[in-house]
Amino acid sequence: DVPRPPVDGGVSVLSDDCRSGTWCWERPRPTGEVAVAASVTSPDRAVFITEGGTLAAWDGTRWRSRQLTLPGQPTGLLLGADGELVVTVVDRAAPGGRWVVELRDDAPRVVPLAGEGYVSRPTASGATVWALGTRELFRRRGATWETIPGPAGSPVLSGLHVVGPDEVLALESWGSGSGTGVLHRYRAGAWEVVVDFRSIELRVE
Repeated sequence: DVPRPPVDGGVSVLSDDCRSGTWCWERPRPTGEVAVAASVTSPDRAVFITEGGTLAAWDGTRWRSRQLTLPGQPTGLLLGADGELVVTVVDRAAPGGRWVVELRDDAPRVVPLAGEGYVSRPTASGATVWALGTRELFRRRGATWETIPGPAGSPVLSGLHVVGPDEVLALESWGSGSGTGVLHRYRAGAWEVVVDFRSIELRVE
């Protein structure tokens, strides 16, 4: 006797609350959408985001979910120590569309990023937040995002490890010309090659 779930764009909008008179997901919990990124800060604090922009949060006892309004498809997610959420977003239909969406107290701030291509892997080091672009890095200090051009030759970057506020390791994709992969370090405003895997003929990702 429960009414049919509301439909938005042909997709049923379901709640995970399971209160009387509502529809909710039973399996898989807490949502049936495909997750694209997750961020965990403790056993009792975890979030993930789905392809459709559903944000699911674990508080140690139960999952709660809500639908985010984003300019495109989410690709990465960071849960900050202070509860801030940073979501990287791309427009699959327009290569030039990529953004960072910052959410604090449910008030979104949408920041367009320069250039074209992919953006993902938001990662924090103290108060500094990094994100990985296709051929560059993005860094936020305070409220300002800056673009840091990638290594010489503008290779495709496929991996990011943040060492600190001013230092990261970035992996050049094997498909960008090296045929194997090259590990680069950005530090003190300059790039250097750490390991060139061509000498050992192994494809590194």
